[in-house]
Amino acid sequence: MIVGGNPFIMDKGMYSNASRTFIAPTGSYSNGGYPLLVIMVSQKKVTQLYMITELKKWGAIDQNIVMFDGGGSTQMMDRKGLEVYGISSNSSYPDKRSIPMVFKTYTHK
Repeated sequence: MIVGGNPFIMDKGMYSNASRTFIAPTGSYSNGGYPLLVIMVSQKKVTQLYMITELKKWGAIDQNIVMFDGGGSTQMMDRKGLEVYGISSNSSYPDKRSIPMVFKTYTHK
């Protein structure tokens, strides 16, 4: 199970800088577009409000934004092998640790 919550309800350091993982659906079928699930992982330490602002640029709305654990738990790897590791609050270098939760996305045509 992967647990996240709305950043307007949860406070994991609203104004403090940390590595972050957020997700939000954008778009809809009703306006002629296709829904898009935006997964945003910060490569540097940022605030919750920064991530919310960035997701809103993609069309996310407040009640659909979900925040997950951050800091050293924030990680991303693309299919070409690019890796991004989060940074714990008491550290200045990326954590390279195992995490128990993973999102894996697939594209299809």
